[in-house]
Amino acid sequence: MKLHLDLGLILVALVAIVTCRKVQSVITGEATCDNRMSFYADGLLYTNGINDNRWRRSSPVSIPDDTQVVAIKCVNRGRVGGIKMALNDGTKTDVTWKCSATFEDNWNKVGFHDAAWANAIVPDYNTVKTQPQSLNGKADWIWTSGYKEGEDTTVYCRKVINNPCAFAGVKYFVYPFDDTKFYQCDNNVAKLRDCPPSTTWVQENYSCVSDIVLDCDLDSDLDCDSDNGCIKDEPNTADPDDCTKFYHCKHGKRLGDPVSCPGGTAYNPDVHGCDHFANVPDCP
Repeated sequence: MKLHLDLGLILVALVAIVTCRKVQSVITGEATCDNRMSFYADGLLYTNGINDNRWRRSSPVSIPDDTQVVAIKCVNRGRVGGIKMALNDGTKTDVTWKCSATFEDNWNKVGFHDAAWANAIVPDYNTVKTQPQSLNGKADWIWTSGYKEGEDTTVYCRKVINNPCAFAGVKYFVYPFDDTKFYQCDNNVAKLRDCPPSTTWVQENYSCVSDIVLDCDLDSDLDCDSDNGCIKDEPNTADPDDCTKFYHCKHGKRLGDPVSCPGGTAYNPDVHGCDHFANVPDCP
C-alpha cells in the first residue's frame, strides 16, 4: 500500500512539473550555404557546418520566437558562393538582407548598425538556383556583389526579423550578455549603451541602478534618504540640482546617490526614465 501511495505522489509531482513548465515557442525552417555555414540568432551560434560541402542539402533551423536578428556566415571554397534560408514566420533570404565581405565585431548581434552594408545580391545561378529542392521557390540564393569565382570567398549576411524599436520613439530594453549595458532605441535603431560605473541595468526601472541601491534594505544602515521628492509607487525622481540625473525610489524613499543619464539625454518624469533633450523642455 505504501509503495502504491509513493508512486501516486510521484506521478502527481511529475504532472505538476509538466503542467507548470513554460514551453518556449520557436521559429523553425531550413538553411544552406555553399560551402560552409555558421547560423546565428541574436549573436548565438545555432548551427555550424552541418551542411559542410553539401549545399544541395538544407540544415534544420530552430530558434526562439523572440529572436530579433538572424545572421549567416558562409565560406565559399570554389566557384560561386551562395546562402539560402526560409523560416516558417515568413523570413527568407532576398535582397532585403544586408551583406558584407568584411568581418566586424558584433556583426551578428542586436544593435549592430548595418546601414553602411550593401543589400544582398541575387545572382542568376541558372541550373542550381532551384536547389535544394526543399527550398525551391521559398527563398533566393544571396551573396555580396563579389559572387564570381575568386572574389568574395567569406561573407557575412544579416536580417532584422523583429525590431522592438519599430513602433517607439524612445525605448529601453535588456542587453542579454551583460547587465551593465542596455539597448536604447534611437530613430528605430537599437543602440547599445553602457551604464555608468557601479550601476546595473534594471528593466523594471528602465534605467541603470546603483549597486548600492540594489543591496539597500530600508531597515539597514545604508543611505536610503526619506527627505526627497519621491512619490509612492514611482520608481524614480528627478535630481533637483541637475536635470540630467535622477534618484531611485523605493516605498516613497530616495535611495543612494543620483544616477546620470546617458550622454545626450535627460531625466523625463513623464516616462520615469532618461529621454532625448527635445522631450524634456525644462532641461537646458
